[in-house]
Parts: sequence; structure tokens; C-alpha cells
Amino acid sequence: MPKADTLSKTSVSLTPEQLFRHRAWALGVLQQALEKLRSEFEACGKGALFDAVEGHLTSTKSCVGYAELQARWGMNAAALRMMVTRLRRRLRRTGAAGDFPKP
Repeated sequence: MPKADTLSKTSVSLTPEQLFRHRAWALGVLQQALEKLRSEFEACGKGALFDAVEGHLTSTKSCVGYAELQARWGMNAAALRMMVTRLRRRLRRTGAAGDFPKP
């Protein structure tokens, strides 16, 4: 992963239009990776569970706290945290392995 100073130097050399295009591309990659994971959960009959924890994966969607999720889904704290951790890992891998055209 690039260092922060490398990223800031790179972003300085890009025009606002290029930055916008890169951001839009990254959001598209994230959305496609989320859709892939969601479809896997739906295939197992757990689409509602994925929807409930999705906000903990990306911070782009409001979500309920872990305590409420535990009560709603009958999971203990460790199992819930592990599931979210594994989903984050799979989200990174899915996005990195995707065949997405570069901006």
C-alpha cells in the first residue's frame, strides 16, 4: 500500500477533473464488490443480515450499533465482530481482484 506522503504528492499533480474521475472509479469498484458480497449472502438466505451490517463495512451507510445487532440476530459479540472483520477482508479482496477498468 502506498504511503500517505506518496498519495498526497500524486494527488497534487492531478487536476480536479482527474481526482473526480479517480474517486468515481474507486466508488464504483467498492459498489461492485459490495453487490457481489450481498448476492452471496442472498444466495444463502442471509441478505437481511448483510444489509444490517453493511454500514459497518464502509461507513457510507448509517447503521445500528453492535449491541443492537447482537440482540436482533442472536449473535454473541465475538461472532459478530469476527463476521464483520471477515467481511471487510473479503470486501478488500473482492475489490482488488475485480476486473475493473482503470480511470
